[in-house]
Amino acid sequence: MKLPEAVNFDGSPTNYQEFMTSMGFYFWARHEVFRGNNSGILYIGVHLIGSATIWFDNLSNKTLTL
Repeated sequence: MKLPEAVNFDGSPTNYQEFMTSMGFYFWARHEVFRGNNSGILYIGVHLIGSATIWFDNLSNKTLTL
């Protein structure tokens, strides 16, 4: 079964639930792909746009340097 494209998230609280539901469906349907935490985090990261992308970039840069 081919899943529709995942929803992007721009950091807006009104879009949060739709985004999390979309991510949950992808993780459930493709559990073999998302076995490790890093693959799920990366998948979420590439579906962020706008200010959420900047936040994720800053967070991931801090985490990588620790």
